[in-house]
Amino acid sequence: MWITCEDISCNVGAYGDSIAITPNIDHLASEGIRFDNACSVAGVCSPSRAAIITGVYPTKIGAHNMRVNWFTPEGIDPYEVVAPDDIHCFTEYLRKEGYFCTNNYKTDYQFKAPFTAWDENGKQAHWRHRQEGQPFFSVFNIMTTHESMLWKNADHELIIPAEKVRVPAYFPDTKTVRNDIARNYANIFEMDQEVGKLLAQLEADGLMDNTIIFFYSDHGGPLPRQKREINNGGLQVPFIVRYPDQHGAGTTNDDLVSFLDLAPTVLDIAGIAPKKYMDGRIFLGQNKEEEPTYLFAARDRMDKQYDRSRAVRDKQFVYIKNYYPEKQWYMDVAYRKNIPMMREMLEMKEAGTLNDIQMQWFNPTKPAEQLFDFTEDPDEVHNLIDDPKYQAVADRMRKALDRWEQENVDLGATPEPEIYQEMWPNRERPSSGTVRWVYKEGKGFEIEHSKQGVSLGYQEIGAERWQIFTKAITFDQLGHYRAKGIHIGCEESPTTPSLKGDPLMTKNVKKLQVILEGQVISGKNPFKSLFIFSDKGQLLGQSNDKKFTFDAGENERITLAFVDEQELLIQDVSLNGNKKNQKNKFFNEPLRGK
Repeated sequence: MWITCEDISCNVGAYGDSIAITPNIDHLASEGIRFDNACSVAGVCSPSRAAIITGVYPTKIGAHNMRVNWFTPEGIDPYEVVAPDDIHCFTEYLRKEGYFCTNNYKTDYQFKAPFTAWDENGKQAHWRHRQEGQPFFSVFNIMTTHESMLWKNADHELIIPAEKVRVPAYFPDTKTVRNDIARNYANIFEMDQEVGKLLAQLEADGLMDNTIIFFYSDHGGPLPRQKREINNGGLQVPFIVRYPDQHGAGTTNDDLVSFLDLAPTVLDIAGIAPKKYMDGRIFLGQNKEEEPTYLFAARDRMDKQYDRSRAVRDKQFVYIKNYYPEKQWYMDVAYRKNIPMMREMLEMKEAGTLNDIQMQWFNPTKPAEQLFDFTEDPDEVHNLIDDPKYQAVADRMRKALDRWEQENVDLGATPEPEIYQEMWPNRERPSSGTVRWVYKEGKGFEIEHSKQGVSLGYQEIGAERWQIFTKAITFDQLGHYRAKGIHIGCEESPTTPSLKGDPLMTKNVKKLQVILEGQVISGKNPFKSLFIFSDKGQLLGQSNDKKFTFDAGENERITLAFVDEQELLIQDVSLNGNKKNQKNKFFNEPLRGK
């Protein structure tokens, strides 16, 4: 189970913040492992979540701009990222191995969540809806600490007096600033209560002893100069893992952990080999892979404001390369101006009442390079890039970024209109192609697709959920199925509408005539093709004509399988009887009847 929250840095008691009131998270840490160098790949949610669900750098797949499905610049319609053919949501691989996967409820992947990604995706999604004994992977996203709650929760109680909070050096020490910082702590407290409720549900279901629990935030803090930035304040997150046997309980781990590592690690825990295209590593367990020397992150367009920066982080320093030093460090994001302290800081800037450190963010230009020692300078206000004592550090981190850029595709260097045109030619969402049911000798009915990289699913008509397609439907799986496909960022393939009543009657089939003399079966076929199987699964015949006639031999029962592109109907027919020209009207009876 993943418990994720929004927009917080390590402002919880378990990380040594004496002001924070987080008893449930602290207790989870006391029974788990606290990771002290876990970071997002971006200081904002959509690129971060794209990396989490795919295991791939957002800069590699065009998911680096914030965001693509709204708040796009003039000339670019809202669109979705179209991933390369081999990249899928990692939860699909879990579903294929029988895991019940749920997400409650935020996605924000830079593309609509494919129907194949989750068994349940929404506010009611829960492990409790799985089949008895079925393994599960459940994600709960708690929105309470989101940036917007700094103003939406203005009427909630401030459980920590504003005068007790610490004001970072990059903020002016005013009543408004203190109030917003205190509001953030109050939101964190409320979020912690929700964490406690989820853990209580797990306990009530007797699952604490066989469930691995992750807790983390989707990126750093919500305040100005935190969110959307790629210095440590925007990247580092609280990250706790609790094992069922409390392995490593109460310990800390200082390994560098990236959000890219989540997908391969969860797959490995489930006994599934991580995909070669994934950029992360297995960071815990028996198959733990070597720790990297650096983590990398990116900042690009934010709403309608373009910029481009890249960051390299180790356990002490963060190096940032700014590709547009002629631009302000501060980006004039309209949404952020809802925060009271943001509006006040802009007013103070205009009035000339901010000091030099507070003005760093607002200066007309920014350094081409920045280097911060966040262990000695947690507010990251002292740029060490020109300090002779740190030239060796700057040089090695500069070279690390150069290597990373050489080894990885970075679409941040490509103008977004070109990315948009490549992904959505002529401003239209691309198609996922078509799918159809086909019979494979010795296997059964499989779904074929016309486009590479399409994820396939099927649904029995009348059922609520789409199943991810993993293996052929065999003759003995009686029912009425429909199929469709989806490629990340594309339109779903066409599928038949859910039919009401008797599906074959809807197709104008009146009857199936059974002539017992010689066991000849004849009737009308409304579908593209028809297959007939013996009671032992032997294929007796196939017809692509509107009318069909088969010799059923000595079989007392046969199975008919009607195939019409996305539809598949498998139905039993009993041949028992002693009247000449007996009529079997099974089409008029309930679908699951024989």
